[in-house]
Amino acid sequence: MTWDEYRELEGMNWSSLKEMVVPLMFLWRQAHPRPDTKAFALGRMIHSAVLEPEVFASDYYVPETKTCIAPTKAGPQCKRQSVLGSTCCKQHGGTEDEDERTAMSQATSDVVDRCADSIRDNPHAMELLADTDREQTLQWTMDGIACKSRLDMAKPSSVTDIKTTADMAWFGRDAAKFMYHGQLAFYRDGYVEASGGDIDPDAFIIAVEKVAPFDCAVFQLEPDVLNAGRILYQRLLDSYVACVEMGKWPGRHTGVVPLDLPPWAPGMEVFQL
Repeated sequence: MTWDEYRELEGMNWSSLKEMVVPLMFLWRQAHPRPDTKAFALGRMIHSAVLEPEVFASDYYVPETKTCIAPTKAGPQCKRQSVLGSTCCKQHGGTEDEDERTAMSQATSDVVDRCADSIRDNPHAMELLADTDREQTLQWTMDGIACKSRLDMAKPSSVTDIKTTADMAWFGRDAAKFMYHGQLAFYRDGYVEASGGDIDPDAFIIAVEKVAPFDCAVFQLEPDVLNAGRILYQRLLDSYVACVEMGKWPGRHTGVVPLDLPPWAPGMEVFQL
């Protein structure tokens, strides 16, 4: 199933469910999807290069470059390298790029290659990758709510997701900030439900740095962490049901709350003595 076909399926996916931390944001995102970013695009490229290298080779490419000759006030001509199809190139004799594949810069291509190679060089990551269903689409029902997901990789013994990070030393903080434990618990339990309930897979994250030295590590979600993720996604599902029943989608704070200042706020130092 293609990504576009998956998006057309009915069901609650994790990207939407996590917005229920602030129901008002969930409601907004239904009509205003989160815009794409360079970070999201890089993540998709790395996923494709690792999980579906043949698809990556057919979907992405680095355009050729040519020398553009542009007149400037400083002199009659100024040479600079430009990607074929870019504004500069087309203004100075280049041709329109009609390739239907997604173009990426050489620098981006190098990052994707280094990340993919780092994962392939990690024996624990390769063990998880072996004999898995990749980019698998799941549909199941949880508490009467139709759910769906597109797993990076799964097999009866493990459900695994690939994540990028800027610094492996802080990946635990990233996991908490972006609620990866809730995502993996949602994926893992959905995979069990969609498989008939006769399996008991572990949950893992393959993390890779998107900057040098492109370190790679495999993290297992231990039972306590997985249970915390399960509590999180269940709480979000319950909140969704409640909001639908009430027809109200509150913001982050539903009442008057005290203003908490960080210890370094001017004047707060007297309370630290």
